[in-house]
Amino acid sequence: MSIEGPAAPPGGAPPLTPITEEVPTAQHEVHLPPLSVWPVTLAAAITIAAAGLVTIWPVSLVGGIVGVYAIVEWVRELFHEHDHAGTH
Repeated sequence: MSIEGPAAPPGGAPPLTPITEEVPTAQHEVHLPPLSVWPVTLAAAITIAAAGLVTIWPVSLVGGIVGVYAIVEWVRELFHEHDHAGTH
């Protein structure tokens, strides 16, 4: 009895062949938005607001104000980048 691994399914499995096809390249450059601090700021504001729910309400108020500010600035940044998309 030899040990060669699991038995082949009925009818046998097709042999494995290496992939020799060329991978097509993209016709255009992939555009990524620039790095931004606002997503992290918004996440921190949400965390602070949630912490205020279990501590004192002014902490939630500060988290909410910072969160709204982060959303406004993030959207402004996206519109600014959209307006200048063709210039770089």
